[in-house]
Amino acid sequence: MRTLLAILCGIALITAGCTNAKTTKTGNPPPEVTANHTAAIAAAPELHMTPADWSRIASTKRDAKLYIEVSALGNLEYFYDHKMGMQMAGKLLGVRTEYTGPSTYDMTAMSLALDVAISRKPGGIVVVGFEESLTPIVNKAIAQGIPVVTVDADLPTSKRVAFVGTGNFAAGFKGGLTLAKVIGESGKVVILTKTGQSNLEERVAGYKAALAKYPKITIVKVINTES
Repeated sequence: MRTLLAILCGIALITAGCTNAKTTKTGNPPPEVTANHTAAIAAAPELHMTPADWSRIASTKRDAKLYIEVSALGNLEYFYDHKMGMQMAGKLLGVRTEYTGPSTYDMTAMSLALDVAISRKPGGIVVVGFEESLTPIVNKAIAQGIPVVTVDADLPTSKRVAFVGTGNFAAGFKGGLTLAKVIGESGKVVILTKTGQSNLEERVAGYKAALAKYPKITIVKVINTES
């Protein structure tokens, strides 16, 4: 488990240039953002890590020298940093690391890649939690004694042991403030996103909160680029 978290630190360090993960006083998520995670845990506490799950992870025989990240969109330059981070962390810790998953946004293919990763009984798995459809297979890994940590996008109703990622609301908030300055604090704005991804939803919420501070700026539309 310590090795898995150390590997995540390696990924975080090398991707730090992508976004500012620090949460500032002006960039704290509003109640409706954090409430999604809190409500999910309160509504179904049995879905989250229990003493029995931790015991299963501690007692399961796994390949402690192998750690796998499973994602989609592997053809994007952003995820090249993930791959490099896994490689660097593996060399530093003396373990084998792999990055796997489809090159496009294909949740079915990503689930299959995650299933293959589980069958190899690695020391731990890193998962980018794009959609809630991945929750059952993450829970399957936990049920087989394999710790899973989500990165970038969380799966709050899954049994993942931890989430490591950007403060997405704070990133969107800072982006909104920067955008406002660029357009002279006045004008019409269109936000392009992909609906359904928790990390992107939080970033859009951050943009909206920031732009709401400028009465001369109007958000005309939020467009789903997948539609």
